[in-house]
Amino acid sequence: MMEVGHVPREQITRNRVLDRVAEHTTYGSTEPVLEATAQVEVQRRNLHVQWNRDAAWLQVAVDIPMHELRSLLADAEREAAAEASSQPPGLEYFTDGHPVRVWSDVLSRGETNAAITSLRRARDAAYGKDA
Repeated sequence: MMEVGHVPREQITRNRVLDRVAEHTTYGSTEPVLEATAQVEVQRRNLHVQWNRDAAWLQVAVDIPMHELRSLLADAEREAAAEASSQPPGLEYFTDGHPVRVWSDVLSRGETNAAITSLRRARDAAYGKDA
């Protein structure tokens, strides 16, 4: 039995880990010399789902790296200002209410299947199973 107030969460997608090889050339040579292989984590827009059975709710979240968030906000500020300046005289546009849509990274077929499975499980836990 789950404790009261417990909010389960599942991460649907994960950052990719790639092998990167550092190379350099020595003085007087055109042949690269392999230095080392390192695993590098590549940030992406990961998806999460969380739910609460007692309060009957479900949420989906998207991770956004800070540099992308800053860029998205700067773009949204420009879009909101343009929308405000296009309004007829006397009509005020509330720029702080301008919507910003954030998309996840493209999901592979396997990630799509994992998302569907996680969302169904979360839906059933939060709202009960469909008849």
